[in-house]
Amino acid sequence: LQRAAEKALKGRRGAFVAVDPNTGAVLCMASSPSFDPNLFARRIRPEEWLEIIRNPAHPLQNRAIGAAAPPGSAFKIVTAAAGLYFGAITPYTKIHCPGGCYVGRRFFRCWRRHGTVDLVRAIKESCDTYFYQVALRVGPERLAEMARMFGLGGRTGVDIPGEVRGLVPDPEWKERALGEPWFGGETANFGIGQGFLKVTPLQMALVAAAIANGGKVLRPFVVSRIVDDRGRTVYEAEPEVVRRLPLAPWMIEVIRTGMVKVCNEPGGTAYRSMSILKPPAAGKTGSAEVPPYPKTHSWFIAFAPAGSPKIASCCFVEFGGHGSEAAAPITAEVYKALY
Repeated sequence: LQRAAEKALKGRRGAFVAVDPNTGAVLCMASSPSFDPNLFARRIRPEEWLEIIRNPAHPLQNRAIGAAAPPGSAFKIVTAAAGLYFGAITPYTKIHCPGGCYVGRRFFRCWRRHGTVDLVRAIKESCDTYFYQVALRVGPERLAEMARMFGLGGRTGVDIPGEVRGLVPDPEWKERALGEPWFGGETANFGIGQGFLKVTPLQMALVAAAIANGGKVLRPFVVSRIVDDRGRTVYEAEPEVVRRLPLAPWMIEVIRTGMVKVCNEPGGTAYRSMSILKPPAAGKTGSAEVPPYPKTHSWFIAFAPAGSPKIASCCFVEFGGHGSEAAAPITAEVYKALY
């Protein structure tokens, strides 16, 4: 898996991280560009060190845990969970998408006209209008509450250094940090994973894992076991459930259904790259705008097989375009190696 992830990421800036959704064990963690660690096994030459630290792509940064960015539409999984849990929507709630919606005087665009959609179709086709409306119904405080339940905005507790928290914003944070009030348009943006929100790829892999395993937020670990020079086990990692999401099983099942359709039905945003996998996978694409840059960050969270998940993952490609353009095809390549 590690070899496949590194190969698939070659030539791009980004990360691929996968965990076992049943235990939290990190199955692979690739960050690109990287560096040759053998250089540090001896005294590294000054010219080699300067080449690494002057590289504008920052190869020493572990982007899987040390880079935080808006997740774009991959966050719609959290918005869907908040909408269902707080009673703002049901699985049958339909919202009309004429290509966007007004929030106050400003028109918030969707990436296309979807017509009238329910929750499952909104996940499958990544309808922005639907999730703008869900976020506005839920409100920023409760949306932030659900994001934190999934573990966003805090360290996962993974057993290696360099992890950043990311940021889950709310009106209180904005007033304290910026001295400004919160606006309705910021709630709409929050609902589709834009604005002040920042997450790491490992955090989003754990979001996928929580949907895959029925609602358990796990503490991830890289080291499974340590043995001494006599072969005696001195440490063995044990699966740890940090918290259980307060979602009813049917709520998780509705979200899973939408994620399966993303990958396996025509019109699903990852259908072109992921439908080749048998047994089928489930996932959610994300395309995060990062002004003033013209290209979006590419995100894709997934788990497989959809019926009995053994892997949950997140792929993040800086300025990779839409989630379907870069992150989903990379995930398909890694999953093929697993299959």
